[in-house]
Amino acid sequence: MFSKHELVLCHQVVMKIFLILFVTCLHSHLKSQTIQACHSIDFETILESAPSDGQIIDSQFQDTFGLSFSLEPGGFPVLAQVGGNQTAFSSIFGPDTPAPNQNIDSYFLTDDGILSGLISPPIILDFESPIDSFGLCILDIDFGELFIIHGRDIDEQVILIDTILPTDPNTGDGLSTCWGFNLADCAVPVHSIRLEGLRVQSGAFGMGIDNLSFCLAESDISNDVEIESTLVTCSGELGSIHIQNFSGEDLVYAIDGINFLTDTIFDSLDVGLYTIAIQEVNGCQTIFENIRIEEESIPLSTQVNASNTTCNLSNGSLTISTSISDDLTYSFEGVNFQGDSTFTDLSPGNYTVIISDSRGCMDVQNVSILPSEEIIVDILTTPDWCNDTNGIITITASGGVGNLFYSINDGSPQLGSIFSQLKEDVYTILVQDSIACSISEQVFIDAGESIITSDVQVNDLNCENTSGSISINNAGGNGTVSYSINGAPPTLNPTFNNLQAGDFSIIIRDDQGCQDSLDFSLDLPVCPIYIPNTFSPQSDGINDLFKIFTNGFYDVEVLTYAIYGRWGEEIWRTNNFTIHTANQQDYWDGSFRGQECTPDVYVYKIEVRHLNGSVEVYTGDVTLVR
Repeated sequence: MFSKHELVLCHQVVMKIFLILFVTCLHSHLKSQTIQACHSIDFETILESAPSDGQIIDSQFQDTFGLSFSLEPGGFPVLAQVGGNQTAFSSIFGPDTPAPNQNIDSYFLTDDGILSGLISPPIILDFESPIDSFGLCILDIDFGELFIIHGRDIDEQVILIDTILPTDPNTGDGLSTCWGFNLADCAVPVHSIRLEGLRVQSGAFGMGIDNLSFCLAESDISNDVEIESTLVTCSGELGSIHIQNFSGEDLVYAIDGINFLTDTIFDSLDVGLYTIAIQEVNGCQTIFENIRIEEESIPLSTQVNASNTTCNLSNGSLTISTSISDDLTYSFEGVNFQGDSTFTDLSPGNYTVIISDSRGCMDVQNVSILPSEEIIVDILTTPDWCNDTNGIITITASGGVGNLFYSINDGSPQLGSIFSQLKEDVYTILVQDSIACSISEQVFIDAGESIITSDVQVNDLNCENTSGSISINNAGGNGTVSYSINGAPPTLNPTFNNLQAGDFSIIIRDDQGCQDSLDFSLDLPVCPIYIPNTFSPQSDGINDLFKIFTNGFYDVEVLTYAIYGRWGEEIWRTNNFTIHTANQQDYWDGSFRGQECTPDVYVYKIEVRHLNGSVEVYTGDVTLVR
């Protein structure tokens, strides 16, 4: 790295030096094209087309001067027209107008053509061939504005830097401040220039530059020599480095960086990387690094075909084909060589295939055998909950090659992965892909818990109770068990009370819909009928009628009610009434055709129909007393 004082000329004398430089500079030694060694650009005449305000400048000077322009971090600078739109600066002389007598014609170069902010996007000048001197003029540096110049090498590392301040000579409103450098001998040449401007006070900043001048580096040995290397042969002959000098200069060479010789050949070199230093008569050196001496290989065209494994087996293979078939041996691990060019039964992995000839020369190829795509299976079973052959197996599978096929218990393969209507059992699942790779698993279809009714308690109606009840004791079932009677909403209570006589159907159901059904009947009871053996029709309100009785709730239909005298004559008959709804005239009042009967023993015949429909006939005698 050189100091600023070694690289930068004073701003007052730079233009004088450049006048001398342009007179004395030489032509480049580059063989790729012939370019004049020193150049100047004023942005008026050397363009592919006539200049215009806002015109993008990028590669118009590439073919002629080997120079291109860009902005950092992207885009391109543009032309600004003197006195045109305000895109770069404003002075007391007008927008984009420099002071008189500044050697600025109609156009100059600015950044992006937008006058805003405190920092302008840096302008980058890239040189196809390195330079050792450079100059330009900057417009309107004043009011806390700075202009920073970086000279960079081929790796864009900064090798020189300078800053123009508003207090430097020839700076001010609308003035053109000129600057430049001239590198010392053996200095690292400049490959690009970075121009950056900024303002440290409030306002807006734009960059304006004109009158570019530069000279190509007088000597670049890297373009004037060619370096070649030879191989270390399979027979043991060492390699060498050969240097060809096209510069016409007397050069000396060193492979150790110390001992310089005129000999252009370095031999007896083993495989490795080397550095060659080339020195000019003035003592300047050019360094060539990473010159490689390689080992000779077999002069053949080699192709290694790898067959990947299938079905998760170690059945991969490598087949080697070469343009030469005689006297070659092969290995895939570098130890055991064989004459057969095919290797089989290989596991997935990375392999280094080595082909060796009779001289010991080798060709090396790296190849991979990929693993087969494993079939991955996930199985979901649904139990045969109600023991009605309704279990389900659902298979989810991925991987394999091509379509996947599914089967259970050695059945026919199918594309569908759901098997239904299965009973409780063990099933073997097989999933197979299109190349017959398969995976097998066993699954168990469980059965649900059956609903088992262990006891049913039925309480029929009787002559004391007007309603009955049914209570169920059961076990099993899947989850919560509920009970429903005669289609009523289900309940968790297994006991049904207050049931009238009739037929009943009870459904017992669990959470999985499994159910059991029970049918019951509650019969009406046949309760006794009470028939008195005496009565006294004395109109005193006590036993005035020959009535028959039942308990408080029980009722019967009286079909026939007949009374007979001692000699069998019919004295009284009524029909079709119920005990609980009988009227006064339905029962015998101890009279016959309106006349009171004499006290005596009389015969009755009473036919009744019970609530359950059964019919009974009661006969006997009753004593009438007065």
